[in-house]
Amino acid sequence: MQTRLFCRIQRWGAAHPFLYYTAPLAGWILFIAWGSLTTPDNLPQIGIAQFDKVEHFSCYGLLAVLLLRGWVRQGPVTLAASLLVWLAAAGWGLYLEYMQRLAGYRTFDLWDAASNACGALLGLAAWAVLSHRIDFKNEDPAL
Repeated sequence: MQTRLFCRIQRWGAAHPFLYYTAPLAGWILFIAWGSLTTPDNLPQIGIAQFDKVEHFSCYGLLAVLLLRGWVRQGPVTLAASLLVWLAAAGWGLYLEYMQRLAGYRTFDLWDAASNACGALLGLAAWAVLSHRIDFKNEDPAL
């Protein structure tokens, strides 16, 4: 049943590629940029030590998934595509960390950049596992 839903969503995405691939990716990139460059007063404060690393990790994991999903569409995931997506996600994180330094009210944190890169790597690993578990090609196309 879940595979049928995924197939329907996939077909809808093929008919509306901007709404399915580009808009979520662009929105997520803008959200990450806003969260990285806004003043700390505008961000929610969570009283858990080093929780920001979890935030970086999860945000860049989702970024890598959205990038890879748009890159490969329905084709196979290659090592080159995965490497380029990881470099793009980690590079975006490093760029935003550098921009924080220039903003004056935030600082460059190498551990945040490392969390970004590790999160992107986890997103790629999650995509690899999930894409093998859901076989879209064996579903009835009439669904």
